[in-house]
Amino acid sequence: MSEDVLGADADWERVERDLRWCLIEGRGVEGRDVLFDALQMNDPARRRAALAHGAAMSLRDEAALANWLACARADPARLENLGRALIGLPPAPGA
Repeated sequence: MSEDVLGADADWERVERDLRWCLIEGRGVEGRDVLFDALQMNDPARRRAALAHGAAMSLRDEAALANWLACARADPARLENLGRALIGLPPAPGA
């Protein structure tokens, strides 16, 4: 991945659209089950690691994955809770 992609600013609207597609709207999304399982985990460290793995499996273009990483670096709790809200869960414990 280029330095430009890694240095990208967090685009929260895009990450929400991407998460909605991965979790709800997309058809045959590889990694969807991993994301769902991760969002339901109670341990923050395990949850973040599993979310990163699910995102890597689900997001198919470099820009979407770079934005996910930028959001995860900027505010991991916000990213987790955004995903949890999309599937009807309350904010994450320890987030």
